[in-house]
Amino acid sequence: MELIIGRGGSGKTAACINDIAGRLQNCPLSGEKLFLLLPEHATFAAEKMLGEKCNGGAYMRAQVLGFRRFARAVLLEAGSANLPRISDVGRQL
Repeated sequence: MELIIGRGGSGKTAACINDIAGRLQNCPLSGEKLFLLLPEHATFAAEKMLGEKCNGGAYMRAQVLGFRRFARAVLLEAGSANLPRISDVGRQL
């Protein structure tokens, strides 16, 4: 796992997308999965940027995920997706 942190507009997303596109160009179908984890509101733009960087082609190993979708994917992989959800009253407590 590699974390890239910095101020807004410093090029974090572009650096990640360039790195992912380079890895996909070298080995598009096999290898480890590549995840780009972003806030929910930024996932669509990042997916669009990644598609453009891959010349409009498909990218099979890469996934752009928001925090909620990433948490769900982890739970599904771990087999704990059927845990009870917290009710609204539970959240307020």
